[in-house]
Formats: sequence, C-alpha cells, structure tokens
Amino acid sequence: MINSKYKYIHNKKIKGSIFCLLLFHLIFAINSSVANAQEKALSFKDCIKELKENNKELVALKYEKEAAIYKLKSSKANYFPSLDANAGASSNKIDTGLGKGSDMYNWGLTLSQNLFNGFKDSANVDLAYANEAQNLANIAIAEARISKELKEVFSKIVYLKKYLELSKKITNRRNENFDVVNFRYEAGNENKGSFLKAKAQLKEARFEEKEAKRELDASLFTLAKILGRDSIENLDIKGEVPHTKYNVDSETLYLNNHPKLLLSKANVALSKAQVKIEEGDFYPSIDLTLKTGGSGGSVSKNIDHSIGVNANVPILNFGRDTNSLNEAKSNLSSMLERETLSKQEIKSDIKNAKANFLSSKEKVEVNKDLEEASEVRAEIGRNKYNIGMLTFENWDIIENDLISYQKSSLRSEYELIVAEANFENAIGIGVLND
Repeated sequence: MINSKYKYIHNKKIKGSIFCLLLFHLIFAINSSVANAQEKALSFKDCIKELKENNKELVALKYEKEAAIYKLKSSKANYFPSLDANAGASSNKIDTGLGKGSDMYNWGLTLSQNLFNGFKDSANVDLAYANEAQNLANIAIAEARISKELKEVFSKIVYLKKYLELSKKITNRRNENFDVVNFRYEAGNENKGSFLKAKAQLKEARFEEKEAKRELDASLFTLAKILGRDSIENLDIKGEVPHTKYNVDSETLYLNNHPKLLLSKANVALSKAQVKIEEGDFYPSIDLTLKTGGSGGSVSKNIDHSIGVNANVPILNFGRDTNSLNEAKSNLSSMLERETLSKQEIKSDIKNAKANFLSSKEKVEVNKDLEEASEVRAEIGRNKYNIGMLTFENWDIIENDLISYQKSSLRSEYELIVAEANFENAIGIGVLND
C-alpha cells in the first residue's frame, strides 16, 4: 500500500514536471513568436526606405527621368556633323560574246554638317532641357504626394491599433454598465427603456470594435500598395509617425521652390522652345556636304571627291507654317497665364493647410483636457448612480461624454499627423525629401 501510494505520488510529480516543462516551452514559443513578429514590423523609416526602392510610380518616374536625359543628349548631337558610309559589289559571270563578265565595286563616304536651320537646333536643346525640368518637377510633386499618403496611412494604422485597445475598454465598460442597469432593472429600481438602451450600447461597442478591425485590414492593404507590395502577408508596423520639422512661417521660401511652380515654369520654357522651332520654318536651311567615293573593277579605281553647299528656302505652303507658329504662340500665352494661376493656387493651398495644421495642434491639447475632466466626472457619476443619487438619464449623459471625449482625443492625434502631412504636401515637400 505504501509502495503504491509512493508510486502514485512519484508519477504525479513526474506528470507535474512534464506539464511545467511543456508550459515553459509554450510560453517560450509564444514570446519568440511575438519577438519575431516585432522584428519584422516596419518602422516609419523602414517604410520610407522600402517605398523609395519599390513604389511603382516612383520607379516609373525614374525611368522617365532617364529618358529625358537621353533626349537631351540626343538633341545636343545635332550640333555635330554626321558621317555616312556605303559600299556595294556586283558580279556578272554571263558571257555576252564580247568577253567574260566582270566584278564591279562601289563605295562612298558622306560628311554632312548643318550650317544654319533657323535656330532649330538650339530650340530643340531648350525643348529637351524643358522636358528634363518637367520630369524633375513631376518627380518632386509625386514624392510630396506619396509622402503625404504614407504619413496618412501609417498614422491611420497607428490610430486604429490604439482605437482597438480603446474599443475593448469601452466594450468592457459598457458590459459593466449593462450589468449594473440589469441588476437594478430586475430589482425593480430601473425602467425597461434604460435596460434596453444599456443593452443596445453594449451591442454598439462590440460592433465598433469589429468595424475597427476591418478598417485596419483595409489600411494595411493601402500601405502595401504604397510600399510596392502585392499582399499584406507579414506586414505590420511599429512606432509612431514623426512630427513635421518644417516651419509654417516660411511661406515665401516654399512658394519660390515649389515643384508645382517649377513645373509651370518648365511648361513655359517648353512653349517658348516650341515657338522658336516653329519660327525656324520661316528661315532657309543651309547644309555643307563633303563626299568621296569610288566605283569600277577595283576598290581604288575611279575615285571622286566633291564638296557642296545646299540651301533650302521655304516659299509657299498655304499657311501651314503661319498657323503652326500662331498655335505655338497661343500655347505660350496659355502657359504664362497658368504660371500665374499656379502661384495663386499654391499660396491658397499653403494658407489653408497652415490654418488647419495650427488648429489641429491646438485641438489635441483641448481634447486631452476634456478627456481628463470626463474621466473624473464619470467616476463620480458611477458612484452616485450605484447608490441611487443619480438617474440613469443623467448618468448615461456622463458616460457618453467620457466615451466621446476618449474617441475625440485619440482621433485628434491622428488628425494632427494628417494635417501635418497635408501641410508638407501643400509646400511641396515630404519625408521622401529628407
């Protein structure tokens, strides 16, 4: 009997030890999994780095920038002469009665240089420079906009994660409140309307928690698109979005260097170059040509050299050149007006973004104070309701105020980052320019 009891205790200890060991491994595995997930989570800086490398729009714009550079180099090549070579050979093996056939050779080199073409070469170079300036401005505009989009979606994910935590607290609070109201209702100290409202508020809190989860998934897909990813697998974030470092009072500096204004100036430069090209059609084109070549039964036989100057003078084309020039001039006038309009729009955008940014900054402080006050008020209100010193209607108002201010305080922090992102976009700068 003693041995049996001893064996029972011994086996129990072994089973207990095994259970503790398994529990230890399980906890270790969970902690390792959490740690690995945290390591894979992207900080805001990580997102910027990945975005610069993989964002499809930015990659496409970089290729367009390369194309503009090649176009500029190509336009400058028109200042240099061109050299062309040709060669040929034929063999006639037919006996015509006058003798056997023979082999014939021909070759030639032509060196051409345009001496004057109505300043079209310089205009084409100006056009290429304008195209390059357009491309650089478009890249800067895209970077500012994508910076804004990244800040908005990253801060939204941060907000939704915090909101989920708040939603769980609100659900727990609504559940506790429902238990209190239900107890009083069953005891005959509360009416059915109060009971049904407390029950509906609990249901609403659970719904808002589920809604936040769905919105979080949608925001992760938006982040994946910006980063150039095809899915949200293993995608998570950590940390906060840094506040803007740009001074809201440097409006003139931002205006003069704004990429949208630079784009307008590039459009004007392009239109001026196009006018210059169209004006070139009214001038003669003069080319110098040097030729050398040979033909005959051997490569060195019958060698000829020649030099010539050719002039092509436009006389009549039934108004085609005139209408093309007038079209180019009208486009230039349009671009000049749009440049002025661009300045006005940029000024307006900066003013509005600045006002919204400053208001959002102040709103955060106001909502924090209201949240703190509502927490104290809610604690007092619950105690009074529990002892019957406060009606459900008045207590419900206090509880709703608390939850409303908690939500508003959290959302105002998110809205501040969005306002900062909009301000940076309005001044044409973003985190991709840092």
